[in-house]
Amino acid sequence: WVYPLRRLIVELTAKRKNLLKLVKAANTVARATDERPIFRNLLLEADQDLYITVSDMVTGLRLRLANGELLSVKSGGRALLSALTFQRVVESIPDAELNITLRDNRLVVSGNKAKFELSTEDARDFPPIRKFDVNGRFVQLISTDFVNLLRRVVFFAHTDYSIHNMHGVLFKLKQDRLHIVGTNGQRLGVASAQIKATIGYGADGPSESSIVPAKALEIFSKLPIEAELIDIQCGNKSISVRSDAIELTITTISGQYVPYERGIPNNKKLLRIQRKRL
Repeated sequence: WVYPLRRLIVELTAKRKNLLKLVKAANTVARATDERPIFRNLLLEADQDLYITVSDMVTGLRLRLANGELLSVKSGGRALLSALTFQRVVESIPDAELNITLRDNRLVVSGNKAKFELSTEDARDFPPIRKFDVNGRFVQLISTDFVNLLRRVVFFAHTDYSIHNMHGVLFKLKQDRLHIVGTNGQRLGVASAQIKATIGYGADGPSESSIVPAKALEIFSKLPIEAELIDIQCGNKSISVRSDAIELTITTISGQYVPYERGIPNNKKLLRIQRKRL
């Protein structure tokens, strides 16, 4: 899209509850304490739908509010503004529906009982993020299975970012399963889930691996995912995960993952105990 810098007009009406849910999710990436001002902002884009995009150069998150009962876009455009300020404004207005307009770089958010006017920045300054390639290769998983994998394994990754690779989680796509591994050198977590479908791969299925920052995956596990299936696409230097309304792009960690297989006992001595009693 190309829009004039001045006299830019955006006009839309959105359900406050649903908009607030997306704005809160965006603020998990756009940190108010980031030393780089541009990454404290979110990018609003209105076309047929409303898109909210945030980035911290490692994690790019794009959220969509679909046109219909929850949203009515009368005039499209885009605006760049403080993510935290926008969240506080949406939280402050008690009305069920919000009207958002942009004219001459001033964003007005209003309801029947309150009205706020916010300054915006040049939307062209926002860094581009890699988008999901719908014509490329990707796999599909049941969304609840994927989120459960993350919640079980991300905990095991190292929290010290100075330790190369171990603050990341290993993603392995192998034939019909996704394997996820996390370790900090003292504890190890390994889990896998069935791949529901593969798109663009040959008869042998996928055979790819990436090291993904654990912090970004923790963010995804907390997002409001309502779709039944999610798509996962492994790129050269990034990995993309998307559902109907959420698209997360993460810059992967270069190098080889630690040889975690050595930490898995290869004997057949097993102890089984009831989880609740334990």
